[in-house]
Amino acid sequence: MKTFFKQFLAIDKIAHALAGALILMFIAPILISFGCGILPVFVISLCVVFSAGLGKEVWDYYHPAHTCDGLDLLATMVGGVVGVILAFIQFLLT
Repeated sequence: MKTFFKQFLAIDKIAHALAGALILMFIAPILISFGCGILPVFVISLCVVFSAGLGKEVWDYYHPAHTCDGLDLLATMVGGVVGVILAFIQFLLT
């Protein structure tokens, strides 16, 4: 368990989480401005982040200079959830 957290807090995973959050910080406000409710925004946004993360891992799998890692996908999804929360807070404050 200690190794999992050590791996999950590596700079690579933090970069994946930030990428997921940034994707969502752009997508969620657009969906909200179209009048989508919070649940559709949450689901659609996380689907987009999951697709982006999965696409990146598939790319890594088929290119020998890259490493395919399930924790990267998990980190991207965690960043996506944080991004949805931040986007919703941003929407409420404006």
